[in-house]
Amino acid sequence: MKKTIRIVALALSLVMVFGIAACGGGDTGTSPSSAPGGSSAPPAGSASPSTAPGGSSSAPPSGSASGGASGEPIKIVLTATMTGAGSMYGESFLGGCLLAVHEINEAGGVNGRPLELVLEDTLSTNEGALMAYHKIKDEGYPYFIQGPGSAATLQLIGLAQEDGIVVLGGQATNPRLREYTGTYLCMMESDDRQGIGLSLLARQAGAKEIAAILTDTDAMHGVYDNFARDFEAHGGKILAKEVVQPETVDCRTELTKIKQQNPDFMLCLSNIEIGGIMIKQAMELGMDVQWITHNSNQSQEFVDAGGSATEGVIVISPGQTSGNPEYEKFSQAHRDVIGRDPGIYSQYFYEAVKIIADSIEKYGYTADGLVRYYMEVENRVTPWGLLTTDAGGYGIGVWSSFQVKNGEFVFTGPVEMD
Repeated sequence: MKKTIRIVALALSLVMVFGIAACGGGDTGTSPSSAPGGSSAPPAGSASPSTAPGGSSSAPPSGSASGGASGEPIKIVLTATMTGAGSMYGESFLGGCLLAVHEINEAGGVNGRPLELVLEDTLSTNEGALMAYHKIKDEGYPYFIQGPGSAATLQLIGLAQEDGIVVLGGQATNPRLREYTGTYLCMMESDDRQGIGLSLLARQAGAKEIAAILTDTDAMHGVYDNFARDFEAHGGKILAKEVVQPETVDCRTELTKIKQQNPDFMLCLSNIEIGGIMIKQAMELGMDVQWITHNSNQSQEFVDAGGSATEGVIVISPGQTSGNPEYEKFSQAHRDVIGRDPGIYSQYFYEAVKIIADSIEKYGYTADGLVRYYMEVENRVTPWGLLTTDAGGYGIGVWSSFQVKNGEFVFTGPVEMD
């Protein structure tokens, strides 16, 4: 049986779709609403209780529509890991999207019509992401915002290309996705740039030799491969490389092998859940090293998991949020509307919704319209700095370095890459 929960929240109806429910919330037989540019938008559904799944408080309190938007809503889809191991990411992605939809509707909507967010839970699995994609296709959406990372995106992007559906990725950055220019658009820079940035940070910290430990995912392998290529090209040496499974919580065996090489520097490429644990276990094994890690670990969860072992960890992060008035404005709005600080990558999903709204107003609600608009983006003001897109449809911009000091990530300066 299809299960659909709709949240009416702050001038928007958020359709929460779980399990095998269709994106349209079971509104079969409803005539499609007219979309901007004369195309068809997926059908609008009736209101449902304003209750989040499992009692979640991820959505703001319910309220009536305001801001002048009226008529049939324009629906856009977000896929996100709302349940399972990646739920902390999903909550973060959702918060950014909800804030953007709220602001757009408060300002009068898109061409006078309210924007509505349809949420597909991918269950934190590649299979769940693929199921979500097929629902999106069946409902006739021209594009969607993809929350899951590179592995989940790579398995469906070929289908999307065949079906003419555009995927706007918030954080899937594997360079292999560049093979699908015109189908895959990305809010961030690709892993090759992050790998180069990590290499630069390591060399600036004095590393001539380094060991690496990473989780066995496409994203982490992509970052590592580009790091190693650049590090070795600049005369560096990789002492050891160990790979652990994403669900691993005990990395002592792999760390013990690395310890035998006596490294002074170590690269950690992992998800939040394991990154802090890796570093804590290394300290327990008596490893005294300078850790360098990537932006996925720039979170309080990472520091909480690793405790004092995370002190001094250096991290690279896309964009510049420290001292940035646009980010401060975004953060305050997130607290006011969503009720909490923005989470990891929230700002990218917030801006993805804003870009979609602008593309609809300029070119209509079509896949070609979104691609055309996104490829034209140049020096767009965002919460993390100016955004310009490259010829492959990836965002490019500034990078920053941070270091954990007294349990907090402290901005240490921009990362100047060629």
